[in-house]
Amino acid sequence: MTGVLAAGAPAAWSFDGQMLAFSAMPADRSHGPDIYVWRPGQERAKPLTFDHRTYFGSWSGSRIVASRLAPSSPAEDLEAIQAKTLLLDPATGQEQIVPEPSMWLPVVDPKGRFVIFWRGRLVQDDAMARPVSGGLYLGDWRRLRHGSGAELEAATPLVPLDPDRNEGLDPVLDWQVQWAEDGTTYGVWVAEGEGSPAWGRLSVLAVDPATGRIDATAPRLESVLARRSFSLGLDRVMWVGASDQDPEGELRVRIWGRNGNGDLRITDPTEGIPSF
Repeated sequence: MTGVLAAGAPAAWSFDGQMLAFSAMPADRSHGPDIYVWRPGQERAKPLTFDHRTYFGSWSGSRIVASRLAPSSPAEDLEAIQAKTLLLDPATGQEQIVPEPSMWLPVVDPKGRFVIFWRGRLVQDDAMARPVSGGLYLGDWRRLRHGSGAELEAATPLVPLDPDRNEGLDPVLDWQVQWAEDGTTYGVWVAEGEGSPAWGRLSVLAVDPATGRIDATAPRLESVLARRSFSLGLDRVMWVGASDQDPEGELRVRIWGRNGNGDLRITDPTEGIPSF
């Protein structure tokens, strides 16, 4: 991308692999972001929204899950702002409001059962939404999507991904979330400290599809130091971990499943990287 700044969750392909969705704003920050979609072969990505307040979150089936800020004036830039969750149809542009109001950048699992999102205090700073205090939560996407009022709050308990974290003193301010294809495992990377550092902590855990409980007693990958980007498969995760030999880190792979668990460290990727 040229002349723009990425915003919201990382760009992601639709489940059929035919369309890439992302959100971006002008590099001069003259206004906030909109959501764009791009198909292979197109010269340019096409805008899906035009309000300059909408951020890409994830896909849910054939529709895009987005977060949209409430309108604010320049005088309110550093005041807390509200956001709502939308479902956008990239084919028609039709929008549907999701009743749960406290979600920011929801990431829905490929099966449409669960969603991980941030909730907390947001401010608008230089045309960009900036988290100030809050944390990551797991919820039942089907109920959050269709519930309403007090019934929604009572029927849909939200599970904190890190229940021991003090969200006021140690808030989650920069993060990435990915789901495995079967929707039973998620990976979450959380930056250490403020300022969008290159390094953070990566964890991979399983979720019981029947109860929605997180299995924290047997993590697929216990919290490790990792660079921002990672790749999560059905039974493996790949990331760049710390290395004593290289300050840039080294490529690592963790595998689990019925054939056993295993780890791989690639200290010199110039010699070739194995394919699975």
